[in-house]
Amino acid sequence: MRTTGYTECLTSQYIEWGLDAKQKSIMKGFLEERPSGISHSYSVNFYDVVPDDEGTTYLSLGGGEGGDCQYNSNWPDFCPEPMPADYLFLENHFRRTFGMDINFDYYRLDISYADTFGAPTLIDNSYYRFGSRSDFIQGFPEHTIIHYALQTWSGLPVSDMTGGGRVCEVSYEPFNSLGAVTYSHEWGHTWGLPHPFYPDENNQRILIQFDGIMSNTYFGSTALLDPLDPMERYALEPSDGYLHAESFASDYSNGIIDSWQMDICVLVDPAIVGGEAVAETSDEVTVALELSNQGGILAGYVDLAAYDGISMDAPIEERTLWTLASGEQTMHAFTVANSSITSGALLFVIDPQDEIAENEDNNKILLVEDEGWHVLGNAEIAFLFDRGEYIQVYYDIEGEYPALKLRH
Repeated sequence: MRTTGYTECLTSQYIEWGLDAKQKSIMKGFLEERPSGISHSYSVNFYDVVPDDEGTTYLSLGGGEGGDCQYNSNWPDFCPEPMPADYLFLENHFRRTFGMDINFDYYRLDISYADTFGAPTLIDNSYYRFGSRSDFIQGFPEHTIIHYALQTWSGLPVSDMTGGGRVCEVSYEPFNSLGAVTYSHEWGHTWGLPHPFYPDENNQRILIQFDGIMSNTYFGSTALLDPLDPMERYALEPSDGYLHAESFASDYSNGIIDSWQMDICVLVDPAIVGGEAVAETSDEVTVALELSNQGGILAGYVDLAAYDGISMDAPIEERTLWTLASGEQTMHAFTVANSSITSGALLFVIDPQDEIAENEDNNKILLVEDEGWHVLGNAEIAFLFDRGEYIQVYYDIEGEYPALKLRH
């Protein structure tokens, strides 16, 4: 998420969700679907299943059909002006949501619903319900979209026939936002994507994602127009990449911040606040680093590296810290082989690649060696790095910290 460009407060939340076993299992349900095998130019079979039974009404989605789309003040771009909400309208919505050049191959399929699914059952004298559709859908290729166009039977409505498995079945129409997001949700199921929530002890749904297609119809939306969340986007990423991907992560982050899902973006600040050499042999030296997270939320997957001298061309030793909770202060032992230290100075850096947006002023600590290892103060470290060049470190003990001299 960091290298893609999502803000750190979003990244931190996904890391925190991953600390809980139940929540982590849900997240793995998304991530394990990668690679999807999809390409960013992708054709989808769209079957419009129209009833030819007597006494029925239907709303088909062929070109120019479906009725006019409805304006949504939360999503002005969904229907900026009245236009037919046909299969092409939904195709455009899929292209926007999935970041791919998706093309619908439209087929109208006129059938007898009664002959295909059996005569419907009247429920409470208010609506009809058909039987199993499992045999019917086996004849369609994977990821096919099936729209059940039937609206009424003998003057009464028909129960929902929506579901997602190997194919996407929907009995809604995309003229409004509810209908449109139902299609993207069920099509996500055809790619193996699960629901991102689970019930707690009070049977309340606990959501494990920011705004995305797999929480559609279960939770509220944001001002983002039916986006993929970071897990969905990672799982479905085409082999040849998403279209128009340059600004997605920043646009998505901005849409989540100040929404009902995140009222403020709190920063993280992993830091090295102290350190000392605690053990030394002829072969190695062990430094105890005092690390902290001075930010307001958890920092996770934080890189820590050791360098020979102040040149940061290549670390001599590196590792990744799993988490640093907000306000946490911990000691971390870092052992380095003496054979890898040729300069007489040992530099430790947290977040050496600047992947985390945070305060960079407290990320380094430098030790120099002369009959023992000594820590340089912050002022000396700043001076050393500001010079931007290094040949050899000399120092004299003056009080608590060495003073630096540079030789050109």
